Amino acid sequence: MSKVITVMFILISVFSIKAYSQTITVYKWVDSKGIAHFSYIMPKNADYTTFEMKKPPPKKETDATQNAQEDLSLSDKLTEQAKTNCKNAQDNLKVLSEYAKVKFADDSGKERILSNEDKAEYKKQAEKRIALFCIK
Repeated sequence: MSKVITVMFILISVFSIKAYSQTITVYKWVDSKGIAHFSYIMPKNADYTTFEMKKPPPKKETDATQNAQEDLSLSDKLTEQAKTNCKNAQDNLKVLSEYAKVKFADDSGKERILSNEDKAEYKKQAEKRIALFCIK
């Protein structure tokens, strides 16, 4: 009886060690079409070779916390950018609405006074930006 218990203990220990080891066995074989396959499941009807790979370490809780903080900081950055865009759009709309003549500088730096049609178009754009960026 003690031999059976000893053998069972040894077998359970060996299988437990294999189950919790930090490596996995990978099987590689080539099929009839010449395509290489890799699997952790042994192929049934193919000649194969094996190699051991290290399992990736489990994610630490600190990694998840750090990722959450990075995501939060990205979220904070996007929120701040939206606030800046909102303020700029509101300022633009105020200028376009309150002043009869509005001077505009194009990409080349050349200044001109906006026509009424241009002002109306820029007002529409400012209103769209306000709707998009200003959180209510």
